[in-house]
Formats: sequence, C-alpha cells, structure tokens
Amino acid sequence: MGALGSLLFFFVPMTFGSEHSRDRTPHTDTDPVGGDTRALAQAESVRGQIAALERVVEPVLATMGYELVLLEWTDTARPKVLRLFIDRPGGITLDDCALISPILSTSLDAAEHADDGDAVELRKVLTGAYVLEVSSPGLDRPLARRRHWLANVGARVLVRTWLPVVEGSQQKTFHGRIVAVAADSAHPEDDRAGTVELSDIDMPDRHHHIPLVAIRRANLVYEGDI
Repeated sequence: MGALGSLLFFFVPMTFGSEHSRDRTPHTDTDPVGGDTRALAQAESVRGQIAALERVVEPVLATMGYELVLLEWTDTARPKVLRLFIDRPGGITLDDCALISPILSTSLDAAEHADDGDAVELRKVLTGAYVLEVSSPGLDRPLARRRHWLANVGARVLVRTWLPVVEGSQQKTFHGRIVAVAADSAHPEDDRAGTVELSDIDMPDRHHHIPLVAIRRANLVYEGDI
C-alpha cells in the first residue's frame, strides 16, 4: 500500500518521512525488559525484524549509490517508526531524503506482496501503521557495523548494550574511546560480528571489551573541530 497522510520533515538530523497504513491488526508490543532472558529474547526479535527490513531496503539504496548506515525499527510507538540513516560520498541533502523516501516505500510495499518466504516475514513485521523516516547520520553518527568502528578508532563514543557485559556489574551504558576492533574468529566475514575495545572516558586505563551483537545503540560523540 502506498504512502498516506502528510509528509513529515525533521531537520536535525536531516530527515524525510511519510506515514503508511495497513488494514491489519497490529501485533502486541514487546513488554519492557524484565531480566536477562527477556533482554536476550528482545534483542533476538529486534535483530530478526531489522534483518527482514534490511533485505529489502539495502539493495535498493546500494543500486542508487547510497550506504545504509543504520536501520532502526520501533514497534512500540504509535504509529510504528522505520528510521533509516543513509550516507554517500559527499554527504546527504534534504533532496536525497525526499527522493529516496517514496522509492523505498514502493519497494517495501512490493516486497510485502511477493510470493516468497521473505514476504511472509516482512508482512509479520509491517503490521499496522508505520512512519518511514530517511535521515542523514548527523554529527552523532551511529555505529552499526564493524567497518564503522574500524573507521573511527580513537573517536569518542556512547554505547548502550542490551545486557550487562562486564562481569559483576550491571552497567549497560559505556562512554569511552575506541581503542581496537576485532573480527569474530568464527565468522570473520560477518560485518556485524566481532568485539570493540573501549577505554573509559573517566578512567582511560580501564578498558571494556564489548561484543558487537550485545550493542543496542552506539553513536559518536561530537567533539567539535579537533
């Protein structure tokens, strides 16, 4: 189904969005995380939903010369929100966002109605109304894949994890600098797998080793022109 309603514009970061509607009953929202088992289940569910959406939008963007930096899917909002952070050499303008939004909307609608297993999974994800937002990465650029971390070694970052990753600690928010990034030895070709090493911003001698799959959200911290 095509886009309905008014177009939504957000200028920090640069974003272009439109609302979609579905004549289906929305599925039940994920409850707030109540423990480690719940957090693991939630993380796995979110990763599966994001993967289904990425299989549609990433090839379309690549064909047009854009990189999908991050895809966020928020199914606890009303309406739900599909937010895409994109980039390309030379950066992104509002015209880029305005151009891409209806193309991705059409691609998602077509993929939903295809006769294959991916379409079945996609229809489960896109039940109910949702808003599609296309945005530039902004100054607090998100880090979603191993190559993003490698390109920013030495940078200051803010990391939130699904679960505590430090033994004996409940800490799930980390503020530090990227020291090193390692691939997963079992799956070295997987750009989403591996470990990032951070030095704590307040205690630089204290280092944290965080698996990429444990990261809920990570962003660069803008430090100005240094």
